[in-house]
Amino acid sequence: MLFDHVNHANVYFLKKRFLLIPFFSVSSNSHVSGDWGGQSAPPYTTGDEVKTAKSLKEQRDKFDVPLTLALGDNFYDNGVKNAQDKRFQETFENVFDASLDNFQVLAGNHDYNGNVSAEVEYSSMSKRWNFPSLYYTWTEDLDNGAHIQV
Repeated sequence: MLFDHVNHANVYFLKKRFLLIPFFSVSSNSHVSGDWGGQSAPPYTTGDEVKTAKSLKEQRDKFDVPLTLALGDNFYDNGVKNAQDKRFQETFENVFDASLDNFQVLAGNHDYNGNVSAEVEYSSMSKRWNFPSLYYTWTEDLDNGAHIQV
């Protein structure tokens, strides 16, 4: 199971290896995904990445999910070389359906093995890749008037 639910606090914990990330239930749907960065040699896309992308698309269609938080390790094992690196197309744009149009991106340790600033620069080249700087605060206004700040 991807999530553990703590009933008394309405808190969800995303399980990924030994990392537990608190994820509080709010009146909005969102995807949270990390370690999705394919593999370091061609073909860069893996079967697991394709399954993840398909699942995100299905959930987006079913629940009208407005955003995806990409928690890092976007490009295994050595990040990207520059903002024109073919990995952006082969590991991201060509894999994740265009309807998934709002990725809020963070860098992971494998991204720092390459040119992580190129991932920030790529934000100006893709309408759905949002990574404005290495350290940033992002706020989402919800339909019910509440705000999420990350």
